[in-house]
Amino acid sequence: MALDPKKFAKYTGPAILGVFLLAALIILLGIVFPPKSGKSPDQLPNQNAQPGVDTQQLQINSLLEQQASTAGNLKKLYENQVKLNATIADLIKTSDAQKQVQKDNRAYIAMLYNKVLDLELQVQSLGGGYNVKPKHKEDPINPLVGTDSLPAPQPLPN
Repeated sequence: MALDPKKFAKYTGPAILGVFLLAALIILLGIVFPPKSGKSPDQLPNQNAQPGVDTQQLQINSLLEQQASTAGNLKKLYENQVKLNATIADLIKTSDAQKQVQKDNRAYIAMLYNKVLDLELQVQSLGGGYNVKPKHKEDPINPLVGTDSLPAPQPLPN
């Protein structure tokens, strides 16, 4: 006896629909008319009489520790920032002092250079100086060139 698919489909569709309707009806009845026997879950006493771990208190303690740790870290950051600012201020003061010293040194060198130039001008006005080249003088002609004898001694002027 072979099952005919048409007959099978004819009966299975309404059967499945009936099962779903019956399940929905049972669920709705359970919601509308809840069971009356037994205590509600709120009224049941704690079966474990031992003191339990309070997770909320543990979370609060953990958050308080994190807050204290964060506050300590912020304080350290602030102290480090203050030290860094002081160091930067010292570096700026040192840099300004070095710039002032360099400026003073340049002014001193310029003053010395000016004095050297003044002295050179004074020496030049006297007839010498660093940059003054001596005038080339021609060598005097030797009158004895070409003579075989020495000239007679000349008397010394009185």
